[in-house]
Parts: sequence; structure tokens; C-alpha cells
Amino acid sequence: MRSGGASATFTQQPGAGRVDMTITRPNDATGASGTGLLGSILFDAIMPGTVPLSISGVATGPGGTPMGLQLRPVTITIQP
Repeated sequence: MRSGGASATFTQQPGAGRVDMTITRPNDATGASGTGLLGSILFDAIMPGTVPLSISGVATGPGGTPMGLQLRPVTITIQP
């Protein structure tokens, strides 16, 4: 997100049952391209079990142009 010398701002907002993450490139007229990790979440397991995790999001390009995201649900298994 810092390609081309742009400054990027990452914010996180944990809440009940969700975590909101935002990455912005203020005053960016060209956008960024590439692949890689944009964010991660560390879970503190309290007991073994299986739980589904749903991820949703929106992305916009320069000028607020909507962009597609590929987000897939996963199942997390905690083992003793």
C-alpha cells in the first residue's frame, strides 16, 4: 500500500463479534497494485472446537471507484 512513495494509514476498530480494519492512501490519484498481506487477526483460543469465520469488505480505488474483493469463508479448528 506504500508503493510509489504513498503514505498509508491502517486503523483497526475491534467490537462485539467483529473487527473493522481500514487502510487508506490519502490524496492518492493513482492507487496501488500488487499482491500481499493487507492485515491479520490474532485469536486467543480459550477452548478446543470448530468455528466458522466470515469475512466481508468493500474496496474503492482512486476517486472512490468501486473495486472487487475475493473473500472466502473459512473454518477454524482449535485443537487441545
